[in-house]
Amino acid sequence: MLITLWLLALPVAATVSSMLVADGLKSIDQAADDHSLVPALLLADAPIVIVFAETAVQSTLVDVQARWIAPDGSDRSGQVRSPSGLAAGAQIEIWIDRSGTPITAPERPSGAVGSGVLIGGGIWLGWGILLAGLFRLSVLSLDRGRRAEWDREWLGLAPL
Repeated sequence: MLITLWLLALPVAATVSSMLVADGLKSIDQAADDHSLVPALLLADAPIVIVFAETAVQSTLVDVQARWIAPDGSDRSGQVRSPSGLAAGAQIEIWIDRSGTPITAPERPSGAVGSGVLIGGGIWLGWGILLAGLFRLSVLSLDRGRRAEWDREWLGLAPL
């Protein structure tokens, strides 16, 4: 019965997962309407950062002064995140909002899909763990009752 309850929860977890994915993709689409990717010109050299680690480093980003054009056509300047080691005059792409302020890059669609699938799978597995715990508690309770019954029967056969 508990396995059946666990299997019946699969469509519920899949529905929650698909709703989360749809909401995540919708918010990414809305963010894409409010944000834009624009070129920025570095006004200073990006410092070189040397990282000593056992694993490979994907990229090292540093803050550097840059200039870009806002959606309204005005020139903007300020600190942006740039790969280390780029020289002044290099061009990078940055994400900005409607006012022209630099923002972090929006979430990728794969992130929304991954989050939805992980949460849906977590719900289903969590339900399974809860049911397994319920099963274990019921077995312990039944075993306790059986041991008490055995004790009563043994006392009936050989009273002290």
